[in-house]
Amino acid sequence: MQSFPNYSRDPEEELALHELLGEGAYGAVYRAERVSDGREVAVKIIPADDNADSLRKEVGIMVRSASPYLVQLHECYYKDREAWLVMDYCAGGSSCDVIDACQITFSEDEVREAMAWSLLGLQYLHSNRKLHRDVKAGNVLLTGDGRAKLADFGVSKEVTTLQNKAQTVIGTPYWMAPEVIQEVPYDGRADVWSLGITAIEMAEGNPPLHKVHPMRAIFMIPSKPPPKLKEPDKWTAPFHDFLARCLVKAPEERATCDAFRRAASAARADAGGGHSARSSGDAAENATLRTVAASSGPTTMEGAAAGEMRAAVAFGGGEGDCCRGCRGGGAAAAAAARRRVRRHCARLRGRPRQLFDAASPERILHST
Repeated sequence: MQSFPNYSRDPEEELALHELLGEGAYGAVYRAERVSDGREVAVKIIPADDNADSLRKEVGIMVRSASPYLVQLHECYYKDREAWLVMDYCAGGSSCDVIDACQITFSEDEVREAMAWSLLGLQYLHSNRKLHRDVKAGNVLLTGDGRAKLADFGVSKEVTTLQNKAQTVIGTPYWMAPEVIQEVPYDGRADVWSLGITAIEMAEGNPPLHKVHPMRAIFMIPSKPPPKLKEPDKWTAPFHDFLARCLVKAPEERATCDAFRRAASAARADAGGGHSARSSGDAAENATLRTVAASSGPTTMEGAAAGEMRAAVAFGGGEGDCCRGCRGGGAAAAAAARRRVRRHCARLRGRPRQLFDAASPERILHST
């Protein structure tokens, strides 16, 4: 595949565009069908001349980011001063779509499932010396089977060495880490802060400070204590603990994606008495996980990785979950959470969606 738009083929002959999924300052996204094999895809059409540098960056990062936890770029065309990016189609839209169009929030188990898959996406980016820099519910897309994928690398930053850190103010104000706002060097832990804010957004419907003007929020985030859930009694202690690990103002004390996964591995080892043997309950859960993974799309290895990261997130079963049997955070709870997410996504069908400019406060200000 090409690393920059293909000039030799006409995208209108290669793709059949269907409905508009959304549009913003940087282009429009359509659901489409690839003529050659009938595959359903998403096509992002961008004015290429006005955004040539941004386009090269986005295409380059997406081409080099081959992970099942990230929205994949399959092809790229150029026609009439426009670039056509052919990407994974996520039938459920974004987590933000679900919140806005369906007027609901996500249960704790549903948030946990999204966090596990998102952490895997971030871990992949960080291990490949890349930052996302715009993690939010609008960029957590939901597949047809209720899984989450991180999207929108238009503001991603590739770090050329493991020691290098970005030093640019970019992203969406309400989700920004304090060190990003303060214009000091930052690394992947800035994405972890944004993921914690996203967890609150999914649970409550909006990020903290959403009633505050974005410019004021920029001053408040570095100076105020880290945000917490508004109604703490509704949520489990592990959920609060997860947020506390993400939302540490000092980045050197904040958890990394690797740290979350190492904690899960250590917990499993401790539970097994330091040996590889696990309890029959763990074995049954892992067998269930393998069955769910095999029947729901990703490979067993991908499902097992999600199961490990799910254990690292280690919360679930707060108020609003469907039943006590789904609580406790195992593979059965994960499968139940995905079923509920699929039902949420089904309600989006036929409803208009709006993609906002990453720096735009319209959705936040209009939701108050």
